[in-house]
Amino acid sequence: MRNKKLLPMILIQLYLFITLILFVFGPWDFKVNNMVNLILLLFIYQVFLLYGYFIGINGIKVGRNVSFNCEESNIKLLKKLMIFYTFVLLIEVTRSLGLTSISISQIIEKLIIGIKNPQSGYLSKLEVNNSNVFLGSFGTIIMFIASPISYAMMPLIIYYFKQLDKKYKILASFIICLNLTKYIATGTNKGIFDFVIIYISYILLKYLKNKNSTINKNKIKMFTIIIVLCSILFTTFSHMIGSRAFGTYLNSGSKLASTVSIDDDSIVMSFTPTILKKPVILLSSYLCQGYYGLSLSMEVENTPMLGFGNSIFLVDQISEKYDINQYTLQKKVENKYGWNSRVQWFSMYSWIANDVGFIGVSLYMLLLGLFFALVYKDAIVNDNIIAKVLFSFLLIQFIFIPANNQLMLTMNSTISTIFFTILWFISKKIRVKKN
Repeated sequence: MRNKKLLPMILIQLYLFITLILFVFGPWDFKVNNMVNLILLLFIYQVFLLYGYFIGINGIKVGRNVSFNCEESNIKLLKKLMIFYTFVLLIEVTRSLGLTSISISQIIEKLIIGIKNPQSGYLSKLEVNNSNVFLGSFGTIIMFIASPISYAMMPLIIYYFKQLDKKYKILASFIICLNLTKYIATGTNKGIFDFVIIYISYILLKYLKNKNSTINKNKIKMFTIIIVLCSILFTTFSHMIGSRAFGTYLNSGSKLASTVSIDDDSIVMSFTPTILKKPVILLSSYLCQGYYGLSLSMEVENTPMLGFGNSIFLVDQISEKYDINQYTLQKKVENKYGWNSRVQWFSMYSWIANDVGFIGVSLYMLLLGLFFALVYKDAIVNDNIIAKVLFSFLLIQFIFIPANNQLMLTMNSTISTIFFTILWFISKKIRVKKN
């Protein structure tokens, strides 16, 4: 049981270690001036994350739910939310595709284009004029009202799918397909990543909750599903990113930015079979470029932003009235080094550093590890659905640590994360164990 308690954090630490290996020894020649300091900083952050998790998993007891513990009531509420969200999602997909009215045939047409040519779908997305989209500013208000549950709907549906009756299972399947359509049609893989991570979190919680440690058919089935999902994700990712990159990553000397190019003689590339070189190059770019952005962030002056600098969504909203973007590390790096703050990545660490500095990020990681441990225990011990949703959210956050502050990236993810975190604290009685 103790190994199961540690398993989520072991997997996260292993993943972050692999991304670090790819960054240092992978196919991209990141010319980092302060490599030793960078590696030391990343090591400290991971240690603090681990330490926070140990405190939470061993030293703090999470009480039973004050509310949200009636599954029948939760399912009834979910059914009502699913009906509401279906209309919201239709509006959201229509707006994201630049359509002027809801049209299933046009959505399917856009989906086919996105499958055949992700680059075309991606470019079309960039050309969408938000002032001319379906329902205009009124649509934005609807999206804002629905935002607390929008990002959480996928994990809620996945966790409760088996308990739904047939007609609501059909509706749930439609919601999942329509949500994925929004991303596939625009040549982006974010939604596919989220779906796979959420489903893996569901399988992982089922495995961790099972007290039987022996191998059985159900466990073999679970791990088979995970392998299949990861394979589908890897294939889809290579297709979409490869198309958007115009195939240039195949060529020696191709550039990610003016200062970063492919190194065919790198240790990782020397051991990679030819057939896998393109996917490894693409994946390394996706997973590692944020560490380079972080290294550049360490070389510019930090201006504390008092809680508003960790979220692209918040920065953009406030900057419509007052330009706080100029104070972010990302914008300063873009002005000094040309590493584009909205095209290239900077890692979650640099976004948090906008508010608390690079030393303060250590404390943030400690608290993040502590929070993750409490949420995990609550999901397993008390079967709290709010904790299960947050568990999925946090896994997404950990996967995207090398890229950005994912949960604070968009309106939906930002408001949903804050909303469900508040709900979780309301539902809990927490006390420190007496040893």
